[in-house]
Amino acid sequence: MRIFNTPVRVINNDTLETLGTYEPTQLIIREPGETVWAVTLKHRIYILLTVALMLIGFFLIIGVQGGEVHKLKQEIAHYEELTGMNLPYISVEALAGKYATYKGKVPSNKDTIFKFICESGAWYPEVIMAQFQLESKLMTSDVGKNAINGFGMKKCGEGPRSRPNLQIRGMDYHGYGMYMNWYHSVLDRILWDLWVFSDKPATREAYLKGLIDKRYAEDPDYISKISQIANQWAEKTSNYIDPDHPKDTVKSKP
Repeated sequence: MRIFNTPVRVINNDTLETLGTYEPTQLIIREPGETVWAVTLKHRIYILLTVALMLIGFFLIIGVQGGEVHKLKQEIAHYEELTGMNLPYISVEALAGKYATYKGKVPSNKDTIFKFICESGAWYPEVIMAQFQLESKLMTSDVGKNAINGFGMKKCGEGPRSRPNLQIRGMDYHGYGMYMNWYHSVLDRILWDLWVFSDKPATREAYLKGLIDKRYAEDPDYISKISQIANQWAEKTSNYIDPDHPKDTVKSKP
């Protein structure tokens, strides 16, 4: 291949005629199997634009990755701040720290999810599991996928009166809180209980009624829908809850 600064035309096997400056590129057959491209100002501009777009794309990729790193650092810093607070249940803090950098998907096995909910100190884990299924269809809803929000939790405020939470600070998805992973979404749901209830409700029915009273849901059929799903999980609760688990040591909110 031979490169020319101006368009040319083949006169014979040995002679090329210049056609003028900055004309459209012409494809010229110099000899069998040989191609000659005439390079014009127009195509130099195309080349420069292509290189510029490639560089912009490269820096955009770097920027997105940098943003993910920033969010992760922000979340870890938020967790470190939480550990210095007098949160009502220490296991929530410990689990939040353990899974602060987790980036995996929600397990396909529902029992694995339920096992974590049971071990996390939830008062009525079958209800939390039922909500996880009903609110986000196990994280497959729009909010579930885009905000990693399994319970439709609204964005928390960031003032001194805001409840302790595991949401990513400064970010929201159409008014819903965003989380680093599904573990933090579950744990934040438990933090909500510990913050809005003064004590653990004596029965599951009282707890469900409390969800309505605390304005978690406004659907008049919400309790019925949750109960139907929760009943399917209630019998499995004893399989995952440690009998030595300190169920009665949950502190009231300050």
